[in-house]
Amino acid sequence: MTKKVVFITGASRGIGRALAEEMDRRGCKVYGTYRTLPDDVPCFEPVEMDVTDHESVDRAIASVLKKEGVLHILVNNAGINVCGPLEETPIEEGRRVFEINYFGLLKVVQAVLPSMRENAGGVIANVGSAAGKITIPFQGHYCASKHAVEALTEALWHEVKNFGIRVLLFEPGDVGTEIWRNTEKAAAQESAYGGMLKRFVEVKDREMAGGHATQVEKVAADMADKLLSGTKKLRHPVAHNAGLFLFLRKIMPDSIFLHAVGKNYSV
Repeated sequence: MTKKVVFITGASRGIGRALAEEMDRRGCKVYGTYRTLPDDVPCFEPVEMDVTDHESVDRAIASVLKKEGVLHILVNNAGINVCGPLEETPIEEGRRVFEINYFGLLKVVQAVLPSMRENAGGVIANVGSAAGKITIPFQGHYCASKHAVEALTEALWHEVKNFGIRVLLFEPGDVGTEIWRNTEKAAAQESAYGGMLKRFVEVKDREMAGGHATQVEKVAADMADKLLSGTKKLRHPVAHNAGLFLFLRKIMPDSIFLHAVGKNYSV
């Protein structure tokens, strides 16, 4: 049986790294992207690529296609976060979130689609977030970028299905990765929103710590199951309670749901 060739962006850590290792264990030929190539050699093939450098995206995809001749599965995982009040967060920081989380993802999709169309098949999986449907305070730019990924992925599902290409959208909840710890956070003591921001960060720290967040290995295994299953379903909540919270957001009126979110984060 021919090995599935898998290309995963943002594989240096977190969900991307765990998924790359999981897909390798399942017998796939995995390429995982790094902005800077690692000193340690992972079990998968590391590829130097920056999603904001469109020439580097084209080079990376071309190099894999030259070596393998085909790309079966693309997972767009690269992403960043920023934490702070919308009023006080510089526009440049919000733009960078979109350059990576939305436009970088779109560029990778554009780079792989010609080959997938030519081969009349493939899987494109975009890693969104439960935040693509559930907006929380002080995460406005991140949530907005994931809302945009929701729309892009749904449009893509329609556009490429007649070429035999499957499109999946993963919607993780809280996952035990480094993304929150590495997120740039506005200084509460210097903010007009100081008290609320401080309480929000304290709650978010607890949500992402210890046993509250789902282990990244478990999330990666769930994602791998769906990638290899042949499913044509678009949306796939992953991580503990992600599906429940997304369901509640769908059925509850704003007056109740927004109040519950504000109460949860003490704002």
